[in-house]
Amino acid sequence: MPTATHRQGTNMTEYNREATQKGSESLALILGIVSIPLSIILFGLVTGIAGCVLSCNSWKIKAKLTLKTNTALICSLLGIFGSLYFGYSYRQMFLRWNRMQENNKALIGQTVQPLHFTDIEGATIDTKTFHGEKIVVNLWSTTCPPCKREIPHFSKVATEMKGEVLFIGISPDTPELIRAFGLNTRISYPMVSEKLNKLPYPFSNIEAYPTTFIISKDHVIEEIKIGFLPEKTLRKWLEGLNTDEE
Repeated sequence: MPTATHRQGTNMTEYNREATQKGSESLALILGIVSIPLSIILFGLVTGIAGCVLSCNSWKIKAKLTLKTNTALICSLLGIFGSLYFGYSYRQMFLRWNRMQENNKALIGQTVQPLHFTDIEGATIDTKTFHGEKIVVNLWSTTCPPCKREIPHFSKVATEMKGEVLFIGISPDTPELIRAFGLNTRISYPMVSEKLNKLPYPFSNIEAYPTTFIISKDHVIEEIKIGFLPEKTLRKWLEGLNTDEE
């Protein structure tokens, strides 16, 4: 027959087991919930796995799935799958970026045909008749935040170097959208409304906005920049100086 001491020890063991199970459940739930937002920066994989382990451990202790354990397990799995998804997406973005950079390197030194456009105000642009030193072709979109950030200093440099450098902005947006953007941002160089597939090579092959080409007066590609082009880098390129991209 069990003694009082034995019963007390058994009760204490049950109490400790219950406390461990509840603590494991709570920690698993916290890790599971946290793993979902952390999946964006891939840490959700670690917290998700930890949440799954604790959820399974809690399940094993209690021999059944409680609401808390079930929720923790689902959240942890979401964190794991989210991390795997974002990890794959980041890898694809990295590979795509590297491919674009390699493609651009291959274009440096190539000669492009003279450009002939009619801008949104009806004026003719013909690079064959330009007698300055360099041509800047900026492909952009009104929906692109980096594009909007660089246009003000593009306009500033275009004004300062007028006659020496010809700036041309090319956007797939309608003339109305480009004009509306120009109401809030003073643009000092011609803007062209044209779809990518209507542009001559290699401008038709760009994969991201903004993309900027620096071209010599002999129509040789000197530099290509994907993404935001800082004013300092732009000026150094136009002055013919070598510089690391910022």
